[in-house]
Amino acid sequence: LGHVLAMSQVSACIDVNKIPTSDAMRATLEPNQQLPFILNYGDDYELLFTVPDSNKSMLEVKLQQYGVDAACIGQIKSGEGQIELMLDGEKLAYEHTGFEHFTKESV
Repeated sequence: LGHVLAMSQVSACIDVNKIPTSDAMRATLEPNQQLPFILNYGDDYELLFTVPDSNKSMLEVKLQQYGVDAACIGQIKSGEGQIELMLDGEKLAYEHTGFEHFTKESV
């Protein structure tokens, strides 16, 4: 996400509580163990996209009509690629780790 935000010259505020999790994760890990997995993995099968606020209601109706599950997890705002994470209404200090696909290394 950070790379996309930086290239688009915007930032994001993400509500971690709104990020969908799998039944398997919830059954396997305690809530306090889930955060690193929620923030750093799972992008292999999920689609992340944005829609203007003015189109949000229409999109929700269309997704429901077609039986597509989707979750609004945050907002795009001005900035230079920063990701602000919110957890239970508080700003979350969290160091991003992930996988750089072109170098095959964790970052």
